[in-house]
Amino acid sequence: TDVYDVFLTPRHQQTFKWYANRSEVVTWKDIPQDASGIVEWQRRMDEIFPARIGRYDLALHGDLELRRLADKYDFQYVVIDRSRSQRRLALPKVYPERWQDDSCYEVYRVPGSAE
Repeated sequence: TDVYDVFLTPRHQQTFKWYANRSEVVTWKDIPQDASGIVEWQRRMDEIFPARIGRYDLALHGDLELRRLADKYDFQYVVIDRSRSQRRLALPKVYPERWQDDSCYEVYRVPGSAE
């Protein structure tokens, strides 16, 4: 990955940006302090984490919806929390390299999204 890559991360994560030193589309922890920024933040939160996906998080979006969101928000990777969903994506998996039942997170590349 490149330092300019943007990631779509699970709703409840807190430290991705800190440890990975990469940008995120939106996170509940980074709330802007200006009115227009808050409105945009809330719009992104509502679109990325609608009530219908509930506790299952990002994998419930489906591959086509993740591609649409990647085009809209210019992210290249999506992080899936396996404690919330076991659904496999049909996108290229970049981490871990092999399927592992004990992996808590998986990272997928979204082809065509600002590569």
